[in-house]
Amino acid sequence: MNPKSTLQTLLTLAFLVFGILFICDSSLANSQEKKPNFGDYLSGMLAEKEGRIDEAIQHYNLVIQADKGNVELLQKLHILSLRSGQFQRALEYATDIKEYATPNDSLVEITLLVNALSKNQFNDGLRILNSIEDSVFNENARKIMSAWSFAGKKDFDSAMKVLEDIVEKEGKSLTKNLNIALLLDASGDKHAAKIKFDSISLGNLFSAGEALPLRVYEILLGYYSVGHNKQVLEKVFRAMAENHHTVILDSELNFLSFKNLNHESIKPKAAIGEIFFNIAVSYRGNNQNDMFQIFSTYTSQLNAKIPLLLIVMAELFEADGKYDEALNLYNKLSRNQIYHAYAELRLAICLYNLRRTSESIDKLYGLANMQSTRTQAFINLGDIFRLEKQYKESIEAYSKAVDSIVTLEKKHWSLFYHRGIAYERSQQWGRAENDFMRSLELDPNQAEVINYIAYSWVEMGMHLEKALEMLKTATALQPDDGYITDSLGWAHFHLGNLDEAVVQLERAVELAPLDPTINFHLGSVYIQIGRKRDAYFQWLRALRLEPDTKLENEIQSVSYTHLTLPTSDLV
Repeated sequence: MNPKSTLQTLLTLAFLVFGILFICDSSLANSQEKKPNFGDYLSGMLAEKEGRIDEAIQHYNLVIQADKGNVELLQKLHILSLRSGQFQRALEYATDIKEYATPNDSLVEITLLVNALSKNQFNDGLRILNSIEDSVFNENARKIMSAWSFAGKKDFDSAMKVLEDIVEKEGKSLTKNLNIALLLDASGDKHAAKIKFDSISLGNLFSAGEALPLRVYEILLGYYSVGHNKQVLEKVFRAMAENHHTVILDSELNFLSFKNLNHESIKPKAAIGEIFFNIAVSYRGNNQNDMFQIFSTYTSQLNAKIPLLLIVMAELFEADGKYDEALNLYNKLSRNQIYHAYAELRLAICLYNLRRTSESIDKLYGLANMQSTRTQAFINLGDIFRLEKQYKESIEAYSKAVDSIVTLEKKHWSLFYHRGIAYERSQQWGRAENDFMRSLELDPNQAEVINYIAYSWVEMGMHLEKALEMLKTATALQPDDGYITDSLGWAHFHLGNLDEAVVQLERAVELAPLDPTINFHLGSVYIQIGRKRDAYFQWLRALRLEPDTKLENEIQSVSYTHLTLPTSDLV
């Protein structure tokens, strides 16, 4: 065999071998692509744990593509999609779950129920509703959903029979009467609807001064806005503002600003959405935020246009530090909606928390020019300027808020307290003290106000006996507050009650171990009773907790005075 043919043979064999290897490698690669990616699963778990729901869904989707029959992962994706407000995607996962298995998953059934109702498929809705186990919905919720499903089929007689069968606790019938009123209105029987609405707004329950749920007031306001019955409308609003002003409304808001409210007869699916909204709110009240998000998605899918839902969702985002998301929801409340003023105020706070301080201040000054938001806008401005250590501007804003209030109430204690802090920080103790005392006149049981003024007296060596008694009161009000307990111990120290000072300050350190001032105080007591080594370690601990410059210098000074150990050892 000549060299040339030998070379050709070798090359041919080489290509054959390489080809086989390439085919094998390709086959292996394709096989690996079909296997679940464990890295994506771990990334999904991490994103889910950290609350990055959309990112978690993306990673889990990559896994499910290679493992389509993984019911457990499909269930996870179903829940996460609901939490992120992606109902259609959740529906796809729910459908897949039903295809691959028949798990005992109530949320899957509810998703299918909501889908049927959202498409006005009320026969299917009734069928699915009856198949969902009793533990998911309470009896009355199930009856209301059934009634409105019958109404969706134009079978108002059957709907009314179901509603009449509702039994509420303690003989109260608010839920029943409200749904009957809405059903009568939807059926076209306006006269009977008015009688039923009047029984809610003007009847014994209302006239007795009992607070109704906020959403009920909303519905009543919408209904009475149609007939322009200003007398009843005002009565409803005043009761609403009185009972819910600490949550969402300010009593100074003018009910006439709601004149553009439009009332339309409620659609059956939206009425069922009201039930889902109530369930969502109950979960929020119990801090079950995942379930709140899920039922909020159901509510929205049923076209239940409930401005309050946006408010509750936005507040949840705020609590989680998701200010951009909260901002977007507040922006969705139009000028004609009932919570617009509140949303604008919260929007300004979100802007501040996003460090868009100048935008926040500009918006609040704009709101301060409106009568309905004037007081709260100036309070918020005062808070922002105080946090930014612009005490002159803070005092001016708080003072304008005070001037705008016609009648001072208990709730205004914090206004004088915060203005007092601004006065104290700007070296105007006399005015600060006056504001602290006015704050306590409005609400004598505010432990933080008692603590602030009493501790200030102790630091200045004033009214020590009175300060001690006040701090005993504050400690009784909040026994587990480390800062108040520290103030009490510090008062005992300045009065020479060293044994009691040790007891209180040791407890204060237990309650707030990372506060440098409290650790310094305990060291100061130890040095007075001869426990120099304990004082040394307590002061060393205080320094390691990174105190401000003033406290650091004070620690260095007392250690130099009282300890034989080198001062440098405390650094």
